[in-house]
Amino acid sequence: MEPAIRGPGGFTSSYITPLACGVDILSPLIELVTGRKEAVRIDRSQLQNRGAGSVYFYVPPGVISRVEGIEVVKSLSGIHRVELNDLTVGRKIQPLMNLNGRQGPVVYAGNDRRACEEIVQKIMEVLTVEVQTPEGIKGAVWT
Repeated sequence: MEPAIRGPGGFTSSYITPLACGVDILSPLIELVTGRKEAVRIDRSQLQNRGAGSVYFYVPPGVISRVEGIEVVKSLSGIHRVELNDLTVGRKIQPLMNLNGRQGPVVYAGNDRRACEEIVQKIMEVLTVEVQTPEGIKGAVWT
């Protein structure tokens, strides 16, 4: 059991919720956890109804042999944060043990679900990560 007052990981509080809803929830969480306030009110005038999320992927164990498209992903419309800087040719990828083995996230937002799905599809089209495994070259597995 975890009794802490905190938001979820993966940039949900800092990026995804504000992008989707227009409301900063990180500041109220900080106010609560530091004891500055016992309760907070959300300014409902700032609410919006958009889509936002993050995409991760896995790569198989082996050695990264090719990485292309990170800069293109960063420049795509709707992209707000890209955490792929550790994807470098020559990096050894260990077998997946837990969620820490995921690559990413790439945080995105769009006007609606369809726009978000199009952004994710574009990310998958322009980003190439290949790994040399004992069985040959393998690519990313998107989640």
